[in-house]
Amino acid sequence: MFDIHGFARIRQNRPNHEACAKQYEIIMESLEKGELKADDISYRDLMFATGAADPLRPEEGVKAIAFHQKNLLDAGVTEAAIFSESNPGVNSNTFALITGELISSKMIEGYNTGSDGFIVDQLVDNMPNQRIPEQRIAGLKALTGAEDVHEGEVYPETTMGEKYVTTKEQKRGRILSLNEETLLFDRTGVINRNARELGEWVRQDKERLELRQVLDADYSAGVTGVYRPSGVITELYKSDASNQNFIGSGGLSGYDTNTALTDWNDLDLVRKFRATQVKDDRLDGDARPIVGLNTGNILLVPESVATTAAYIVDSAGGEERTNSGNRITNVSNPVRGMVGRVLHSPFIDEINAGDWYYGDFKKQYVRTEIWPVQTRFQGEDSESSFDRDVPLRIKLRYFSGISALDTKWVTKVKSGV
Repeated sequence: MFDIHGFARIRQNRPNHEACAKQYEIIMESLEKGELKADDISYRDLMFATGAADPLRPEEGVKAIAFHQKNLLDAGVTEAAIFSESNPGVNSNTFALITGELISSKMIEGYNTGSDGFIVDQLVDNMPNQRIPEQRIAGLKALTGAEDVHEGEVYPETTMGEKYVTTKEQKRGRILSLNEETLLFDRTGVINRNARELGEWVRQDKERLELRQVLDADYSAGVTGVYRPSGVITELYKSDASNQNFIGSGGLSGYDTNTALTDWNDLDLVRKFRATQVKDDRLDGDARPIVGLNTGNILLVPESVATTAAYIVDSAGGEERTNSGNRITNVSNPVRGMVGRVLHSPFIDEINAGDWYYGDFKKQYVRTEIWPVQTRFQGEDSESSFDRDVPLRIKLRYFSGISALDTKWVTKVKSGV
């Protein structure tokens, strides 16, 4: 357990602002090294240890925390300014900073808890640290291959047509407010539990939103959608198969029947479609099939058919017997090497309980991150401290989005459900 009394003794024989800076430094180092967890410290005791409140008059300390928090994170306020000798709110600020870091660690702990069932990270290529939203990502059209070059002749040149998509990001988050009672009555356990649960539910929300983006579930002409060639919102999985990625009613001849995933033949159907109907977009010459479209792909399915998908992919084979049982034919699994992984999620059932997807998702989808999942303390807007006796607020947020770079790497199969 954290030695709160030893932590408080840091204030002895040091100027107040230096003691506050040292306390903050110790907490941050301990958190980074994993030597300290938020559950190890009482937030009420921390108020007294940092000098933010007097044990004889704790209510006044809480009010001071709310007052000094107003401008804590205003633009241009640095740690040097916060821990300066001239800062009248250095004790309150130190408590708020340390408490914010501890609660933030619980939020991130909740967000990162477990990986079972969360699949979007396996479906998208992550592009962090983007500076501006709604940017242009350039691509290349497939060009003609090499040509004969005779002795003394120059190599033929080719040009690249402009091909690009634009991205779209969303800012989402929630705020956890700590009112006076949670600090005065030492409800540390409740605070940490709520922070952890907030992190867990933000993770759930992000997973659902991004999976719907991967499946273009909320496409609306001219309004929303993940595929924006040349900046124009376009339906990704068009039912006329014009994007070379759809099998089902209204699609190409021979592939225009809705097909539920039931056995090996269904996977073979999508394999044949990708091998013969999906072609490159070269500028000169005839479009050609693309080698490797059916190698090590992901089979993405709703929970309703997850067991069937796993059986189809993982089954070693079986035996075929005649009625008399006199003849036995060993049958191997003809599609066993066609699927690298089977992924499933209940958020897919929410969209459709039968449709399934097959392909190389990371070649098709990218996540652009302006902000990764992060925490922020209460800034200059602190009306809640007066209206609702809330001295401290911590925000959990992210700013990112999923975009499709192309259409042909993932195939959607309509089931008819």
